[in-house]
Parts: sequence; C-alpha cells; structure tokens
Amino acid sequence: MHIVNSILLRAEGFGRFAVPETVTAIAGGAFENTGFTELIVPDSVTELDEKAFYYMEFLSKITLPSGIRKLPAGAFQLCLALEEYTVPDSVTAIGDGAFSNCRNLKDIYIPESVTFIGKDVFEKDIEDSVQLTIHGKAGSAAEEAAKREGIPFIAE
Repeated sequence: MHIVNSILLRAEGFGRFAVPETVTAIAGGAFENTGFTELIVPDSVTELDEKAFYYMEFLSKITLPSGIRKLPAGAFQLCLALEEYTVPDSVTAIGDGAFSNCRNLKDIYIPESVTFIGKDVFEKDIEDSVQLTIHGKAGSAAEEAAKREGIPFIAE
C-alpha cells in the first residue's frame, strides 16, 4: 500500500480490503487490476479522483462514506463483477462514464440528492452485458439520465 499526504495512491491484494482511517482521498487507479472483491472506504475519505476504482475486475461490493459528494468521471469504469450499487445520499453529482462498461451491473439506485449525471455514465461497449435498470424518484436526474441513455427506469 502506498499513501502520501493522506492520499491512497496504490493498494494491492485480494478479497476484502478496508481503507485505513488515515486516508482522506483516493487517487485515480489506486485499485486498478487488484483482486479485491469488497472495499470499505472510511468516513475520513472525502475525495475521489477520476477513475478511483477503475478496472477492479472482481469488485462486487463497495461501501462509500457519507462525506462523498461526487462520483467522478470513470469512478467505477470496468468494475466487471459489480451487479448492484446504491449511490450514497450525500452524492450530488455523477461524472461522465462513472459506471461505463460495468457489464454485469443490473440495478443502480440513485437518490434524489443527485442533481447532475454526466454523459455516457452507464455506457456498455462490452459484449454479453446485462440489461441495466435505474431506480430513483420520478422526475429526478436519475429518470432524465435513463431516458437520455435508453435505459429502463423504475420509480421508487
């Protein structure tokens, strides 16, 4: 693990991983090509760089803290094992391509707090991708994104 000035730059390993409480930010690519299946991010983390969880091929579960306000561009891009995700209520914006090519993502729950959703957030260029359903409040940014990207939407 490589931490500089409370920023997690790189972690390696397999299975379940809890980010240390001393970390306040996660750099882009910090977990790229790791074998982690579950990631627990503590409340001390308030900032995520673009592609923070990029290409975590085996990641199936992640817990983010309530201090996260934005899921940046490419945040979960190519997280191939992720099947379901609930965006934390603290998040107000989801960047371009944040969940692009998450080929097994079937359900995403987006709270009303999210008022901005970027371009191609849920783009799937990978063959054999499952059909995604977006869940959220009627009239929300989640419903707008679903319509824009041609993805089924369920009002909750």
